Amino acid sequence: MRARGFTLIELLLTMAVATILATVAVPNFVDMINRQRFATEFNSVLIGLNLARSEAIKRRENVSYVVTEDGDLDAGTGWQWQVQEADNTVIRQASGSGEIALTLDGPSNLTFNSLGRIDGNGCDDGCRIALEGEGKPRYYGIEVSRYGRIARLDEAPDVADEEGA
Repeated sequence: MRARGFTLIELLLTMAVATILATVAVPNFVDMINRQRFATEFNSVLIGLNLARSEAIKRRENVSYVVTEDGDLDAGTGWQWQVQEADNTVIRQASGSGEIALTLDGPSNLTFNSLGRIDGNGCDDGCRIALEGEGKPRYYGIEVSRYGRIARLDEAPDVADEEGA
């Protein structure tokens, strides 16, 4: 009677194929996680801006989008934003993971008026928000025009040069 089972050669060949597949798959998986993390945090900022604008229109009063902490990739601290009523009551807030940095080219708060427009704040030509971190995102930044239009930017805004100018 013949014994059933796998030979040593078959087991080694299976292990070699599994190792090759894992070597190819792991880097792609890590890159996918980084892209998804970036997209999640980008969408969080976008949601906050749209919420602040829509709440200002709905309530017919000023509502602010306030970045309370910019975040620092080197220190590993995340950014935080809040949507606040005129009396500083927090409507909603969220924070980043510390993997993605958030940089504004203007003031740390954007106030939307009852028409959904930016109310003063020194954003006459619009304000830009840049996100930086690992991953290959589709969008890199957000621009808010003085009329309150919120748009995605296909390339990273150069906020450092604008601040120095």
